[in-house]
Amino acid sequence: MTRIRTAGRRAWVAAALFGLLLTAAACHPDRPASDPGSSPSADGSGAVPILDGAFTGTEKIGGGFGRLAADLGNTLAVTPGHVTGVVVAFTCTGGGAVTVGAVTGGGVPARAISGPCDGSIVRQDVDLPKPDSIGFTARVGGSLDGDFAYGYYVEKTQD
Repeated sequence: MTRIRTAGRRAWVAAALFGLLLTAAACHPDRPASDPGSSPSADGSGAVPILDGAFTGTEKIGGGFGRLAADLGNTLAVTPGHVTGVVVAFTCTGGGAVTVGAVTGGGVPARAISGPCDGSIVRQDVDLPKPDSIGFTARVGGSLDGDFAYGYYVEKTQD
C-alpha cells in the first residue's frame, strides 16, 4: 500500500475522519440484540445478530448499530498493539443498497465495496503495520426503512 503524502490529501483524510466521529454519535454502542424481524427494530439493533453469527469466535474490538440513514460512519480511535489486521464488517436490512469504504488514520483508504441491504455482509480486510485509528463511511441508497450494524474484528496479530 502507498501512503498518501500530499498536504491536500492529508487534510481531506483528517476532515473525513472528523466527519466520521460526528456521524458516530448516531450509532449505538453494542448491546444485546433482539431477534431480527422483517421490519426495523425500534432501537436499530435488528442487524446485530447477522454480524454476531458470522463472526462467532472472532475477537471484536469495536462496533455498533442503529437505524439506517443515507450517510453513516464510525472511527475506532486506535487498534490494540498486537493487532496487525482488522476486518471492517457492515450489514444492513431494508432492501436498499450500501457502499462502504474503510480508511485508516494513516490516510490509506480502502477501495469502496457495495452490497445489498438484505442482511448480506460487506467486509473489508485492512492491514495495519502499527496501531492506528480505523474507520468507515457508508452511503445507503434506496429504502432507509431498516437497521445496520458494523464491527471491527481482529484478523491478524503479531506473535
